[in-house]
Amino acid sequence: MRTLLLRSASPLLALVLLLFTSACSDSGDSLSGSSGEGTLKVIVTDAPFPIDEIDSANVTIGRIDIREADTETFTTLLSDTTLTLNLIELRNGITKSLPDFTIPSGSYDQVRLYITNAALVFTDGSRDEFTIPSAAASGLKINISPPLRISDGLTSEMLLDFDLGGSFHQTGNGEFMFRPVVRAVNNSIAGTLTGSVTGESAGSITGAEVWVDGGEDRIATALTGSDGSYTIMGLPAGNHTARATAETYDTVTVSVDIVAGNYTIQNFTIPTTE
Repeated sequence: MRTLLLRSASPLLALVLLLFTSACSDSGDSLSGSSGEGTLKVIVTDAPFPIDEIDSANVTIGRIDIREADTETFTTLLSDTTLTLNLIELRNGITKSLPDFTIPSGSYDQVRLYITNAALVFTDGSRDEFTIPSAAASGLKINISPPLRISDGLTSEMLLDFDLGGSFHQTGNGEFMFRPVVRAVNNSIAGTLTGSVTGESAGSITGAEVWVDGGEDRIATALTGSDGSYTIMGLPAGNHTARATAETYDTVTVSVDIVAGNYTIQNFTIPTTE
């Protein structure tokens, strides 16, 4: 197994699935139990990640199901083909569209991802392969909170966010284990934080860490790209604490207001450590 030295604060590598639904019924708003249907569009992206030693980070999904709220009724979104995603190619708000899906109107509270394989390919040509028996057999269960409501004539979005630092766990002997860590966000009530990080006496900082806290928990993290920019998607609406830091730099803390369906711009200027 190849050893990869990650930074002490593990950044998120996010796989973002934006699930767009539009109705094909002429009736009014429809809740669970409606016979109407909507179209589901899936778009994929991820957040910045230090890729110095990584050529690709591939996740293969064999099936995607979504569950009607408070039931055991599932609608299968993907099953007739496998989907392999190189998360390294989908960073800083870049997305990839999947085929549209038609699903019944209603309220949905869980997604199941059937992950059949994951692999890290390093720049020297070596690779680490991972299998996930439980996630392939019964599916990785990801709750949507609050539930995603799909109504006739309206559009809904859902976001799935893979945490690379939590998913690809490095053991004490330097090897990796893959245990997928994913959060689900009802994107209709979520917003995006974006901006840049610069040094007080320097220009843009590559690889600066930016993260957002909600209460005592860290919601999401990103690293700046080569131009010092960052984007964190799928943040709950409301007031949050955002922080930015980098090696040899101090941490700057600010308060940010996240608005559902909108971008909040927050640029950081951070001082060097004295």
